[in-house]
Amino acid sequence: MPEAFVLAGPLAGRVAIVSGGGRGLGRSFCLALARQGAMVVVNDEVLAVNLQGSIRPARAAMAVMRPAGYGRIILVASTGGLHGDVGLSAYAASKGGLLAFGRSLAAEGAAKGVLTNLLLPYALTQMTDDGMPSSARKHMEPDAVAPVLTALASEGCRLNGEYIVTGGGRLRRASVVEWGTVPLPDDPDLSPGRLEDLLARSHAGEPKEFRVSVDAFADLMDGEVPG
Repeated sequence: MPEAFVLAGPLAGRVAIVSGGGRGLGRSFCLALARQGAMVVVNDEVLAVNLQGSIRPARAAMAVMRPAGYGRIILVASTGGLHGDVGLSAYAASKGGLLAFGRSLAAEGAAKGVLTNLLLPYALTQMTDDGMPSSARKHMEPDAVAPVLTALASEGCRLNGEYIVTGGGRLRRASVVEWGTVPLPDDPDLSPGRLEDLLARSHAGEPKEFRVSVDAFADLMDGEVPG
């Protein structure tokens, strides 16, 4: 039996469902999970739609994992969903929706032992192949991203709701933050210059992360607003 399919390792006895596992990142993920002992199921019927193609299998998995009291969900998003992409607005919007969906799943599943994290990879894929600089190509193989995915899939992983950017042998944590709260003047004729000033004052405050939007709202409305 080939090494990639030996059912022994830290993921032995676990089932991994990979959406779009036929090539590129998906293929690398399948092989890496199998090397760790997981039984891999490839689901290629959902490739046509970026957002729904991830939401549907994730929801189906959550429906099984929550009653079982255990599960690991890793959604593959993109930094385009965080920062936007020139000429790829629809793609970026779908990935931005996936980032919000993943954070919501993380909050929904945590109490039942189901942890959800989001991988934002830089790697050679069918979409990035033409635009990848030649100097970067040798560092951007999909296999370089796979170890992060298998770590997130392991039983020992306790991370939840994380955005992890990785590629080319590098990794960093990403997030969405809100800066300091400032009072909004009671003035129906707020000028653009005044708005710019308010945003600059807000940005001078400490950035904060929130688990879900209701926590952000509670923090916004809490206490006295500094003058």
